[in-house]
Amino acid sequence: MLERKRGKLNIKKLGEIIKIARNKLNLTLSDLSRISDISEIELWLIENGKIKKPKCVFLFRLSNILNLDYDELLKYRFASFYRKKRLRNVKYNL
Repeated sequence: MLERKRGKLNIKKLGEIIKIARNKLNLTLSDLSRISDISEIELWLIENGKIKKPKCVFLFRLSNILNLDYDELLKYRFASFYRKKRLRNVKYNL
């Protein structure tokens, strides 16, 4: 259960990062939708953490438009995967 909760927190944080970057550039959801070719509803869902696994191609487009680090966005997108991998490595490094 804790793992599931952490995943939700990472996705919410990802959405917050995107929303803050969009607001800094004074872009509306409509503007960003037009520029990125991602629907407004999909952008809203990403920004509000409602999509558990946003498409990597969407994150790539958003990173380019909003001047964000794509690798950093992917860390939030795949946080649970990296956490599990790190735990496995720790377990075998006795």
